[in-house]
Amino acid sequence: MHQGQILKRLRIEKGWTQHDLRQRLEEIGRRMSRSNVARLENNVSLEGDLIRDLSAVFGVPVTTFFVDRDVPPESREYAVNRAFEFVRTDPAVRLGQSATSKFPLEAKVALIKLYEKYAGRKLLSDDMS
Repeated sequence: MHQGQILKRLRIEKGWTQHDLRQRLEEIGRRMSRSNVARLENNVSLEGDLIRDLSAVFGVPVTTFFVDRDVPPESREYAVNRAFEFVRTDPAVRLGQSATSKFPLEAKVALIKLYEKYAGRKLLSDDMS
């Protein structure tokens, strides 16, 4: 399942139309047309800042867009690494690839938890942290 399909499924689960989703995105400062929402649902991958906004609107961790919710995640390590990559590439964090490539899993989890507290966003579901 690609990220656009996950977006569509989340929208349908909330009982929202594309117009409803567009309005909620505008409430947090992201302007787009309803036709743009329709195009997003057909995209295989979505931009990181858009994923942040969508996770806020839906009230889900950003990793929701990286893990297929129909099947159990490949592993805790997979979910942690995806969330950590999201944190590492945030311009406000500025962690280099070489500096973090050898971090143990628990160190990544600790940094993700700090980021969640700082950013006010949930990246990992409770069962993955």
